[in-house]
Amino acid sequence: MNIFFIVVICLSTSWIGTASAACQKHQAGSSNIQNKAEEPIILAPLKDGIEAVLLLVPGAYINAAFYEPLGVAIQTTSSLKLWVGLVRPFVSDLPNPVQCSDDIEKTLSMMRDQGMVTSLIAVAGHSLGGVVMQDWISANLANVTSMILMASQLNNAEVANSSLATLHISGDLDGLEEITELEPTFRRLESSVSQDPEAVFRKPTVVLRDVNHMHFASGAPPPLVQSDDILSPLSEEEAHALLAVHMSAFLTSAMQAPPDEVADARALLQQDFYDTQDIMRPLAEMRELTSTGTLSPFATIGQQILSNLDPLFYSSLFVNDTSYEDLAPFESHQPVSTLVGDVAQVNTYSLVTDAGPLSSYSSAEELAIKFKNSDDLKKVLASTDAVFLDSNVTCLDVNQEAINAALSSGGVVVTGRYESRGRPILLRPDSAQQTGPEWLNAPVNYTLTDAGLEVQSASLVTAVSVPFGFDGMYYCKLMPPSRALEYIMIDSLRGTQPVARH
Repeated sequence: MNIFFIVVICLSTSWIGTASAACQKHQAGSSNIQNKAEEPIILAPLKDGIEAVLLLVPGAYINAAFYEPLGVAIQTTSSLKLWVGLVRPFVSDLPNPVQCSDDIEKTLSMMRDQGMVTSLIAVAGHSLGGVVMQDWISANLANVTSMILMASQLNNAEVANSSLATLHISGDLDGLEEITELEPTFRRLESSVSQDPEAVFRKPTVVLRDVNHMHFASGAPPPLVQSDDILSPLSEEEAHALLAVHMSAFLTSAMQAPPDEVADARALLQQDFYDTQDIMRPLAEMRELTSTGTLSPFATIGQQILSNLDPLFYSSLFVNDTSYEDLAPFESHQPVSTLVGDVAQVNTYSLVTDAGPLSSYSSAEELAIKFKNSDDLKKVLASTDAVFLDSNVTCLDVNQEAINAALSSGGVVVTGRYESRGRPILLRPDSAQQTGPEWLNAPVNYTLTDAGLEVQSASLVTAVSVPFGFDGMYYCKLMPPSRALEYIMIDSLRGTQPVARH
């Protein structure tokens, strides 16, 4: 769930007048500090060296004071003579563009009054704070050395198109700025790196294991974070120390200071790229398994299952899928099976339905595939030695294979979390439809309960005796492998207790 969408109403109401009830309900947890007469918080440098500044803009409904532990951790880790400015006040602790620019200027002014003279300035923002601060950065690009988006998004075109060194950093247990929302940013980095290897140092995107949304701050989370974030086995102190290592490396690389530590900082950012690539890889794999745009590779797996062939004879089956983006051509095509030599060639058809604009998911909502059933393939392969099993396979079994594929792709960490603490995917018997139009209108049903995610496919099966080319069909509305993985990685873990690290 993206916090920026949720607070947009608050941005238009609470800070320009009397706060709306919708905004006021978030005044809890870390935002309890009174802020009417607050000043920015200045953390003076802890050590000598090359002087630099890090300004930190807080997230929604979290007072800047709760970022002091992270600020100190970065100062302790970095070899820079680092000033940290915790930017405030904001009305109702909700960062907004009206106050942000003045608050940043006041923070810098207070630092200068205390003796700060450097021009090496980095600006970091958490969640909504990372979005709000970009207006000031855009107006001061010549005076900013680098920017850090902590579980946040780059939405200012001028900043995005500039050469400003920018770090996106988040965690794979972030329940608000979810890993699936950060993936497009990382894919752009991958594309850039293929053309310019230096991009990994100028625009790094880093996802850290076991880090969640609240780990950038401290104290009790506000209600939205409390409800949607994913609990982590990392303590607050462990997370701050981990974040400080990677953020300090970026500051050293971006500022080229201290000079004797730049090589090590770049080496860590390079390793971060590879590690984040490993974390992101399953998302790409399951998206490609769901559909390449022209075909669904998952159609082959589904047809193998519904054929009821002994797996030793899967070579007797060749599947040629065609994927459509629109309902009309998908609706008008029926699967066909023919014998070519000793192999049954099946032409299947698939249709991917993307998640709606208000969905909390990034992955496809549904994968509809028109298969041929086992009785049809028994007829086609009757003259061969192909062996069929005597099991009753349904769309449910194909959904199970989507889960298996997601877990296999996710690897040890994703599978271990799901098996030890995740709310399971509970597959329900297919909802059998009687006609083509009924099946087209019947979705795959998802029901999220305390016990887990219930999934029920809509199916349509016809006998081999049905005339007019509609014989031997097995139509399935399926949970896409990409959706299975997204649930396993994120929603299955919400509200569950983490397993201690070993």
